[in-house]
Formats: sequence, structure tokens, C-alpha cells
Amino acid sequence: MKKKRFSLFLLLGLILFLSGCGHGGTVISTAELKRQIEEENFIFYSLNNDTKHLQEIVEALEDSYLPLTQKLGVDLNEKTKVYVYPNEASLKNAVNRNYKFMLGYAGDKEIHIVSLLSLRRGYTKKDFKALAIHEFVHVLVKEINAVGVPQWLDEGLAAYEAQQMYSQWTRRIKQSVANGTVPSLDDLKWQLYEVDDGYAFSYTIVEYIVAEYGYEKLIELISSPYNFNTVLGVDKVVFEENWNSFLKESYK
Repeated sequence: MKKKRFSLFLLLGLILFLSGCGHGGTVISTAELKRQIEEENFIFYSLNNDTKHLQEIVEALEDSYLPLTQKLGVDLNEKTKVYVYPNEASLKNAVNRNYKFMLGYAGDKEIHIVSLLSLRRGYTKKDFKALAIHEFVHVLVKEINAVGVPQWLDEGLAAYEAQQMYSQWTRRIKQSVANGTVPSLDDLKWQLYEVDDGYAFSYTIVEYIVAEYGYEKLIELISSPYNFNTVLGVDKVVFEENWNSFLKESYK
């Protein structure tokens, strides 16, 4: 009886182990993703079981391509490759990053994102599309300035163009404005994910620049992100004061 009971437990354990070895927990390399769809401006790679969800981002990216490239004055000379991974572990492994929370990454004319099937509970198809557009904006920023820009500018523009101002972000920004706890530009320069609502505040900086100066000046600032005087006609201190005034007016 004991032998039979042990064998049963062993069999159940093996079944549970094998059931957990699907793509949900397996690290898949970029080379294992298959070329699935090629459109006018993008080439999409994924595992076969993710193809039914690809059309969601195919349409979103193709529809946003001309508006974004024209708005930012970027002329890409080749198609952007989009790699869709079955899980977050595969994405982190592929781009050699290990942030605590990571759904996307942009390289040189490359977008790396997790599959819609892998997105955490509460994320929707709309979020999946916004994620793809967000990473494409990073690709365009790299085309304008390959050296790099402060995270508040890079992430702020990506969130702004992907329309990722969520209701909870707005609520917390209003609270910070009322409490006088708005972070500084220096706080938002690097390690943005360590700042409370860093992405939300970065969004508002770009929102302010577009409203006050327009896209032409925004592009100039991306090209020369530390020359506030030359590009915007005010120094960094005044710019920051004006942004805070914008917050008090727009996020009461």
C-alpha cells in the first residue's frame, strides 16, 4: 500500500511539473521567435500561439507610424522589428535587463515586448497597444539622439504619445501638487522607476513642453536636452518653476 501511495504521489508530482513547463514559465530566446507578419513599416516575431494577438499591435503601430514619425521629424531607413515574448522572464533575458517590473524595451530599430497573454491581471488590449506605441517612441527618440536623453524626457514622451495618463496617475499627481511633494527634474533624470509616480510626472513635463513650446522645440530639446537656455530661452531653474506652475493650474 505504501509503495502504491508513493508511486501515486510521484506521478502527481510529475504531472504538475510537466504542466508548469509550458511557455508561461520557460525562457524563450529571441532566436526562437518566428517571423510571423511583415507590414509596410514593421516586421513581427513571436511564438505561433501568440499570432492571434499580433494583429492588435500590427494595426496600432502601422496606424501611428506616420503621425509619430512626421510629428518628431524622423525618417527611418528600414523597418522596425517587433519581438513579442511569451513571458517577462524571456524579455528580460533577451535584452539583458532585470528590472523588477518590465513589459517592454526598445533598441536600435527594435521593439521587445511581452505577449498579451503574459500581461498581468488587469491589463487590456488597449494597454497592449499602448505598450507597443510607447516602445516605438523610444525607437524614434534614439534616432534623434543616439547618445541618450534624461529619462523624464524619454519616458515622458513615450507615455505622452501612447496616451498613458491613467486615472490613478492623475489622482496621485493632484495629491502631490496639493501636498507640495512634486519631484524635481534631477529626481527624474535617472532611475525613474525608483521615484514615486516618476513616469506620471515625466508625462506632465512633456505635456507642458508641447503646450508651451510646441513639437519643434521639443525635438530640439531631445537633440540637446541640457541646453534649456538655447532651446527654450529660459534656464533650468525657471523651466522647472514654470512646469510646477503648469501642474498647479492643470492638476488642481
